[in-house]
Amino acid sequence: MKVRDPQKKLQVLIADQAAVAAVVTPTTMLSALAAAFWPGPLTIVVEDSHGMTHGLRQPDHAFVAAVLRELGTPLVTTSANISGSPPATEAATAMSELAAAPDFVVDGGPCCGRASTVVRLHGDGRLEVVRDGDISTEQLTAVAH
Repeated sequence: MKVRDPQKKLQVLIADQAAVAAVVTPTTMLSALAAAFWPGPLTIVVEDSHGMTHGLRQPDHAFVAAVLRELGTPLVTTSANISGSPPATEAATAMSELAAAPDFVVDGGPCCGRASTVVRLHGDGRLEVVRDGDISTEQLTAVAH
């Protein structure tokens, strides 16, 4: 539906900071960034104990937060748009722009139209900005150090 590279990783949505431990072992930097910017437009890419990377995000959307709390587990997901296109902000737009119709749609209301800032936390303590978004490098650096 997204015309997406199958090798591209998916993000993991979490209900709260406590849910991080279900995916990875939290680090001091991860916890600091999460406390400062979650819920919100920040995806934090970290490695688990097996060397697999995970992009964690706690969205600031009431409907999605309620779904995550009800599920009680992290949710692997992706945005509802053609890969590389701007994110869809409403369910109707997403359905009309995808390459194929989804099997199931729940309209939880409009969302922010800008992609999240994506940072990667390296094992040596470095923070790498992978994608710019609403949270600036300066804001991230101030919290991370």
